[in-house]
Amino acid sequence: MNVEIVHASIESFLRQRIDKKIEDERKKLKDDFTTEHLSKIYSDHEIVSWMNYIADNASKVSLNVSHVAKLTHSSNKAINLVDSIQQEKYPYLLTTQTANIPALDIAYTDASYAPVAEFLGFRVENTEKDLGQFLAENELYFSKISDQVNIRKSWQTKIAEAYSAKKLSSHVLAKQVYIPISQAQYHVISPVKSSALAHKVFEIISQSRSKNNPINLARKQNITHEGVYIRFSKPAFLSVTKSNHQNASKLNSTRRGGLYFFQALPPQWKTNVLPPKNAKQFLARCKNTDSIEVFKEIKDLLFVLKKENLTINLNRKNILGEKVVSIADEVIHQILFIEQSYIEGWSKQFDVEAYLRAFLDPTQIGDISKNENKNYVDEFTEQVAKWISQNVGDKYESRQLKAIWFSYLQPIFNDFYKILQAEE
Repeated sequence: MNVEIVHASIESFLRQRIDKKIEDERKKLKDDFTTEHLSKIYSDHEIVSWMNYIADNASKVSLNVSHVAKLTHSSNKAINLVDSIQQEKYPYLLTTQTANIPALDIAYTDASYAPVAEFLGFRVENTEKDLGQFLAENELYFSKISDQVNIRKSWQTKIAEAYSAKKLSSHVLAKQVYIPISQAQYHVISPVKSSALAHKVFEIISQSRSKNNPINLARKQNITHEGVYIRFSKPAFLSVTKSNHQNASKLNSTRRGGLYFFQALPPQWKTNVLPPKNAKQFLARCKNTDSIEVFKEIKDLLFVLKKENLTINLNRKNILGEKVVSIADEVIHQILFIEQSYIEGWSKQFDVEAYLRAFLDPTQIGDISKNENKNYVDEFTEQVAKWISQNVGDKYESRQLKAIWFSYLQPIFNDFYKILQAEE
């Protein structure tokens, strides 16, 4: 048994908590902090008194649950649940089970019991269990605290209640839904959120947006990476008890009191199903939320340069170049979208210029010379560079800026064009 390790974890938790309490009290009371305050802190955390406090209040917390009844109030006594039903019939549905979520949550009926949840949820080093799991298993884990078996068994039994299924119950503060089933009779439903699943979503989105994500760094530097680039389109973020994390659950506190939501809108019908006939129509498709934001960033940067009468040195040129590269990515994305959306040869029905056809419908170009290929790439790049200048403002349509756009875009489009040709 890990009696020594478990006891060391109890002492470690109490040391950390005492140090934190002393620090907080000193900051709060400043010169009024006395030895009496210090003595009280040590007295409250004397190990036997602390175990009595934990045991007496263990039933007020729910450990290793996946669904928390309510995250928005500090005194909600509705039941918290753990999803233990294996999803076999609909494995494609996203649930706590199918998402393979290892991290479960800890909830409590009132914020005053947060220290109990914090103690029982304290991870024991070099094990896969929390303190509470050990203490609920066997009374021998208390052997270094008390010699009296009846007291140790009492502590064990009471702490085990934190892991036992609670009686089904709702609460006046839970947002309930009443469904009429007959006259004056109703089913009462209290929506219970999967805090564990919400936390998994939060971690994945946060990781995908992290500047330190190796894939994001590789994309920014325009180099290859064996990983998969993941982007979530416009998730909404709802702040839940953000001002006071202890009013919720452990995982809710970790994710800063917030929940991510995905759009649930149905697909929008598009009336304009015709492919682009010219560069203007094609580039209009490339102007979306992301590219508009990049245009704004370029415009703001150029405004500062002009206001401060600064020249475009190598460093500033590279900064502008990074912005332009992200626009090139959107242009390529639209080309691939068009390639997948329309059948080969669609450009035969329209008077599409050869350089544009070479990118949007390359099967119709046929055998052409190396010089013609270069001309197509250059003309296409010229149109995109001109479009960028127009979108950052007429006053910035200088020859120098167009040359910068062109110098960064041309190698990208040239390499992409070679890929298109190789696939034909």
